[in-house]
Amino acid sequence: MKNNEEIQNVISSLHLLLQKCGKENWATKLAYIHKMINEDSDQARYLIITSFSGMGSLNDIVLSLNDRMLVDENRELDHLRKRLFELAQQL
Repeated sequence: MKNNEEIQNVISSLHLLLQKCGKENWATKLAYIHKMINEDSDQARYLIITSFSGMGSLNDIVLSLNDRMLVDENRELDHLRKRLFELAQQL
């Protein structure tokens, strides 16, 4: 249960960050995964793990605004992605 709460907190933080930086598609996908954590943790784990592979994956996101990289936001994104992956492996 504690793991579920922590993963939901990480997903919520990622959702807000991506939404703030105009990455609506990813924000929407993360909102769906957030909901799935308590409903079907196996499906949530699958969705999280597969979000890290292939072209256009969560790993490919670089946050920028007006052709300027958002350094602090990208650092936060990197930290949250790593933590999400770690937690998903424990689901």
